[in-house]
Amino acid sequence: MPRKIFSKPIILSLLIIGLLIFANRFGWLDYTQKYFFHVTNPVQKGFYAASLTTHNFFSFLSSLGSLKEENERLKEENQEFWGEVVRLMEMLKKKNFYADN
Repeated sequence: MPRKIFSKPIILSLLIIGLLIFANRFGWLDYTQKYFFHVTNPVQKGFYAASLTTHNFFSFLSSLGSLKEENERLKEENQEFWGEVVRLMEMLKKKNFYADN
């Protein structure tokens, strides 16, 4: 009967996890942890650098849409300002015309 309990992967996994938690709590895994972190740290830094580059690339791509919208809005605003400049120049010409007469 006990052999059947350990043959199920989920129960065996839970027992191993419980044993590791218990061993870690008493500091029995300190050397193993230090060695594991020492070995995996360079790999983790590589993955971090790659993911940061990928994140920057995709955030740039996603910002292109908003930049296009802002560019269109600024073009329209620029046209409005040029219209205002032309209107003010005409007013200035009229004022100078009436001032000369």
